[in-house]
Amino acid sequence: MGLITMTERDLQRIEILSKVIAGRMTMVSASHVLDLSERQVRRLLEWSAFSRKPQPVDGEGPVSRFAARAAHVALLFLTLAVPLAGWAVALTAPLQIPSYVFDLVVVPGLPLAISDQAEAFWTEVHATLAYLAVAIVFLHVTAALWHHFIRKDSTLRRMLPSPAAANNRRKTVSSRK
Repeated sequence: MGLITMTERDLQRIEILSKVIAGRMTMVSASHVLDLSERQVRRLLEWSAFSRKPQPVDGEGPVSRFAARAAHVALLFLTLAVPLAGWAVALTAPLQIPSYVFDLVVVPGLPLAISDQAEAFWTEVHATLAYLAVAIVFLHVTAALWHHFIRKDSTLRRMLPSPAAANNRRKTVSSRK
């Protein structure tokens, strides 16, 4: 999602993740607050599949293009894998607390072993994937800012929703100088 299309919920997620990074909130409490719904995941996948893909920046090498594409694919994968691993934690816990969709329907279980060891395994998988997602987001944002401020190319401007918006943005920035 571009900065232009961020919703209040997206900004809340960023705030929550920053609290996790700063150590003021645990990953467990953050995952409960973030609680990705099926609709949000579907919206992200549709946006990724059907949005226009910008052309590579002039002078960008194949390694840089590969890294950007790999980061996008990894983030999409992790968007699905982190909640699924969290679901596996809930399913394998000896407490057997049911999972609900929109607080209406109980989600059926998967054929996973119910034990402390299985819960510990899925907890570790869930936490590792979540921290990996945070690290990739951090590196991706850092790379985008590096392109903008150090290389001074059009990487960030290309992320605007339309070419007309990008042109308007360029005019606004140049008129301030």
